Amino acid sequence: MNFWPELSLPVQHAFQCFNGVLLLLVLGQQLAPRWRQFFLGERWGGWGQSDSVTDLLHRPALVLPVLAVWSGSAIALICDWHPILAAAANVLLGRYYFVTMRWRGVARGYGAPGFMTYWFGCAVLLLAVTRRHAPGLQPLAVFFLQVDLALIVLSSGIYKLRSGYRRGEGMDYGLVNPMWSYWPGFYRAQSTRHPLFRLLNQSAWSSQITGALLMLVPATRWAGGLIEIATYVFIATQIRLGWLAEQMIAGGLLFLTADSPPGKWLASHLSLPGNFSSGATSPTLAMLLQAFLWLQLVLVPLCHAGLAFNFYGRRRLPGPLQMALDAYANFFGVIVWRVFSVDHLNFHVNIYAAAANDGSRPLSRWQERGDRRFWHVGEAITVTSLFTTLKYYPQDDAIFRARVFRYARTLPRAAGEELVFEYVAIRKLAGSYRDCVLCRYHVDPDAGTLRCEKIAPDISLHEANAASLLHPGIKPGSYAPRSP
Repeated sequence: MNFWPELSLPVQHAFQCFNGVLLLLVLGQQLAPRWRQFFLGERWGGWGQSDSVTDLLHRPALVLPVLAVWSGSAIALICDWHPILAAAANVLLGRYYFVTMRWRGVARGYGAPGFMTYWFGCAVLLLAVTRRHAPGLQPLAVFFLQVDLALIVLSSGIYKLRSGYRRGEGMDYGLVNPMWSYWPGFYRAQSTRHPLFRLLNQSAWSSQITGALLMLVPATRWAGGLIEIATYVFIATQIRLGWLAEQMIAGGLLFLTADSPPGKWLASHLSLPGNFSSGATSPTLAMLLQAFLWLQLVLVPLCHAGLAFNFYGRRRLPGPLQMALDAYANFFGVIVWRVFSVDHLNFHVNIYAAAANDGSRPLSRWQERGDRRFWHVGEAITVTSLFTTLKYYPQDDAIFRARVFRYARTLPRAAGEELVFEYVAIRKLAGSYRDCVLCRYHVDPDAGTLRCEKIAPDISLHEANAASLLHPGIKPGSYAPRSP
């Protein structure tokens, strides 16, 4: 088994086409239907935090051109038309909307589904550039992508291990949560002690850690890729994650190298267009790419280690190093992967429009498949991110208030109606999963008023789950803890 991985051209073509199709689905099913919220700033009634840049770029006149260019890049990738230009356009748009807007919009860049859409766009671009202009660097490029993706999966698995999954607090909440699960009724009918929940909680963290470690070993990287594929094939049938599960399945292709059994099988069964081939080396570009890839191979693991030091060690690096770490992590979008953790899953939020004398009407219909807004994962990520702000930054109420008002202004309501956000905790009581309303936030975005009606006054929404490792952060975009 070669240390330097090589992907056959048929597998590269399948990877590019698969990601082009998924990008088109993300745009058509998730972003285009909610263009007013996602692509507009709050000045225009959207989710983006108003500032000079957002007001300039997040305006109605630019929505259609952005969607046209983005969709066109996806179609071009599928058809292999000018793949480098198409991939570059995808990366630039994905970088802005899914990474730059992570801390400036209530959607948080659409969380993991958004970031991985951007990450796979970068992978497609890197493979296309090296294939056409630096074929000798392809093994180094593939190796970097394998290491980077393995560290992302490892980060997610370690967090699950440390923050509740091992103790039975994690995956089960997602399966019974109407905001995330395809089958909450089925899972709620089971006892909290059902062996299925124990199996899924333990396999969630162990499959990620095992798969990631196998990905980092040349002789077993293909086995790690198959674990990744099998894991997300199952997740795709149980949990609403948009197209994230399918994207991670596509990511498994990066580990099915030309000298591996599944890689050989795929190469012999996949068709390849005649124009999909390697090009001639451009010396200057090859030299720059080689320097960039080696630098990233050093910095990416150091960045993950630094974030772990901040988060798990609850310590800051010396001033300049901490500033450099935060700047690098935010520029490239590197985070501690708390995806699908207990603090995201052990509650759901019901949203109502309420008039003074006419009662209330539900707005959030999380389980209605025909609901164009609340059925899709982007809305669940947005609403969840609003209320995890209470736990992430308990001493900074202004962050929560600003985000709630910005989100509330995008909800439909009649004159005289206020919005009610009902925070419902999921509890394990007498062997069953029960909903417990903890409080209701009454929001009038026109008057700028927010009132908290506590139903369970002895419980604070600022407190994390007992199994969680959350601690107050210094600011959005940094895992450095606050000073004691």
